[in-house]
Amino acid sequence: GRSCVPAAPQALDVHPALGFYGTDSKHITHVAFIIRMYGENWVLEAAGGDQTTTTVGEAIRRGARVRFGPAGRSDLVGMRCLPVQGDPL
Repeated sequence: GRSCVPAAPQALDVHPALGFYGTDSKHITHVAFIIRMYGENWVLEAAGGDQTTTTVGEAIRRGARVRFGPAGRSDLVGMRCLPVQGDPL
């Protein structure tokens, strides 16, 4: 597969990917954007809700939100790298 290293690493040290979380590749329970910036993994994800959170009121009640912060989950199953502007496809 394609690596998460950009074509010009000296120009851009950001490596985006989709992270798939769960118990194994057949049981994925969460997907998040993972951004590797300057040697650290960060995530952009929806947190606090689930498939039954279908209204704004329910999201507020559950404390659901979009979160950006350090990656910290231990159930990462795999990643799919995303292209960065300037990378060959």
